Amino acid sequence: MISQLRPPRVPVHPKGYPSVAAYIASSPELAVFRKFCNLNARNLLNMQTELMMLESELEALDEQDADESERNDRLRSWQSVQNSTTPEDDLRKRVAYKVREKLQEYNNALVLYSQILAFEEPPKRIFEALNKWMNQDGHPARRPLIDIGDGFLGDLQDLLALTSAYRKRDPLSNFVRDHFGSFFKVVAPETEQISSPIFYYSEDRINRLSDFIALMLAARAVSDDEGKQGRDVWSHSSVRTILNPSHDVR
Repeated sequence: MISQLRPPRVPVHPKGYPSVAAYIASSPELAVFRKFCNLNARNLLNMQTELMMLESELEALDEQDADESERNDRLRSWQSVQNSTTPEDDLRKRVAYKVREKLQEYNNALVLYSQILAFEEPPKRIFEALNKWMNQDGHPARRPLIDIGDGFLGDLQDLLALTSAYRKRDPLSNFVRDHFGSFFKVVAPETEQISSPIFYYSEDRINRLSDFIALMLAARAVSDDEGKQGRDVWSHSSVRTILNPSHDVR
């Protein structure tokens, strides 16, 4: 069961990467891809080590210049290092430029990976829908992808959902979707497969029904609250009558 804001118009695509891409593009919820957590962490570790090596090299140059009074000015004036053409200053500039370049790569990678980690995992129903579609022909040899890319759904924890619309729904919309989604079917995208275990439903219609139910519940709550207030008034009057019966005699 996949949400769809409008009936998808997806032409038939050749079986393989074209058909898989078309299926994923048929609904925002199907935009599920690998995070590559291990590779991202490995890449950051490598760049971190490279920066630590440059840091150590720069600190060694600082210590060397600090011990020699005639070269001490290098530590106090970057401008003089920039204008100098001595081998020592050329080495310091090369190290500084490498640090600048590597830091930019490292910082960019950190920010990008933090953004990747902010994406949520796909819900179980989307994960299962993708697996069912990939395996709908019933035989591994007939799956749409036959290379290593076929295993991209292997680890749920290493997957991200580009859209988190399902997380943002209120509990009522989730209930309507899970129990009555089949009543809001829309035309499924055409594929080369004869049949599909997946159906699409209209997100707009479910939202309208959820809004209507919420409005009715709110109206009922207001009505019950007004009735309760009336009962409370009667109850308080009754208590006063019981505690002070002469009050009504007057």
